[in-house]
Amino acid sequence: MANELNVQKRLRVKTGYAAILLSFFLLSYILPLGARDLVVPDETRYAEIPREMIAGGDWVVPHLNGLRYFEKPVLGYWVHASSLLLFGENNFAVRLPSALAVGLSALLIYVLARRVFGHEGQDPGFAPVLATLIFLSCFEVFGVGNTAVLDSLFCFFLTATIAAFYFASEAPPGSGQEKGFLLLAGLACGVAFLTKGFLAFAVPVLALAPYLVWQRRYVDVFRMSWLPILTAILVSLPWSIAIHLREPDFWRFFFWNEHIRRFMADNA
Repeated sequence: MANELNVQKRLRVKTGYAAILLSFFLLSYILPLGARDLVVPDETRYAEIPREMIAGGDWVVPHLNGLRYFEKPVLGYWVHASSLLLFGENNFAVRLPSALAVGLSALLIYVLARRVFGHEGQDPGFAPVLATLIFLSCFEVFGVGNTAVLDSLFCFFLTATIAAFYFASEAPPGSGQEKGFLLLAGLACGVAFLTKGFLAFAVPVLALAPYLVWQRRYVDVFRMSWLPILTAILVSLPWSIAIHLREPDFWRFFFWNEHIRRFMADNA
């Protein structure tokens, strides 16, 4: 009887925590989305490019005011265009992908914290809730999450890449579970690349390779890397080829101008 009461008490506490997190997210991120005008130039850019995709029917080459726009790959514009198609051409629809991306990133942080602090069947306690609240209440996360830019979306895909790889590293080596998580990591990495480019490959490597080295799993650095890398390439390849066939100058401009010249300029 006492055990049953304890289980019910823990369930009520967890339900209360979930309600607090959900309420905080809805009040802080979802409700304010349509309350202010779009900020020039970033938000208007990420509203207009998807609008022109819908109006012109060209889902391969991004355009801004009718001009080819090669600053970013295409997936972020696809996501914003989908929001516009679902909710109409309004400020709420333009900003919604950023807010949802923050919410999904927070969910991943909660799941990761539960896994880490609840290892071997232990009760994770308040740590997962606290970690999630800290993330959601960070000033920059809040500011970017209420703004129509690609950073929150990119952050979610990177978080998904790293989380999936972590779960793969906890699975039995060579098992189907490990391979499934590695495939998920590659899928998330591929869509991150289609959102913001080559940083999608750099950030997970800088996080995950030292993690495996720290655990002295030197062979796994190579054994576990080929499947997500191959998956990410396969996910990225169709649009990468399509944009090259349509606009042969895209990759030269995107790689050289956006990744090298802009950081070597005097006003970088």
